[in-house]
Amino acid sequence: MATDGIANYGAKSPDTHQNIKQFLPGSPSQATWVYKKLISDTQTLSSGTQVQTPANSNVPVYINNNLYVNGNVYANAFIVPSDKKIKDNIVAMSETDIANFENLEPKTFNYKTQDASEKHYGFIAQEVEQIYPQLVKENPSGIKTLNYMEMVPLLVLKINKMQQEIDELKKSANR
Repeated sequence: MATDGIANYGAKSPDTHQNIKQFLPGSPSQATWVYKKLISDTQTLSSGTQVQTPANSNVPVYINNNLYVNGNVYANAFIVPSDKKIKDNIVAMSETDIANFENLEPKTFNYKTQDASEKHYGFIAQEVEQIYPQLVKENPSGIKTLNYMEMVPLLVLKINKMQQEIDELKKSANR
């Protein structure tokens, strides 16, 4: 290990040290990963330990590939690029996009890796795939994943159509 407390372990933590992989800010083409010694050799990380990364929170961290996190992600905002400048073939959604939306069946569940008391709400990817295959991908481990963010426009369209129906019913009831 380097004497300044920073060493590159090739994405592995040495057996005798507790190190945290930390982002160092830079441009997308110059992204740098290092291990930074954060605690002494005799301390261990507990589930309550909090690590803030990147080291300088005013500088963005660029990841030019997939990021897999096995655990919770906490953020002040989740922002997805949506600028018209980066999009092609822009077409308004129609009722055909939500024709089978009511066939989606929300579930409650527990992840097998968590305590049974940790209740979650969501969908089963294989079931959603039957209706909206473009929302389902498979990760490198063969686990099906679901793009919940892209379900939002479907929800908005469905709500708008339902509101139109409500408004029409109100008008016809008042005649």
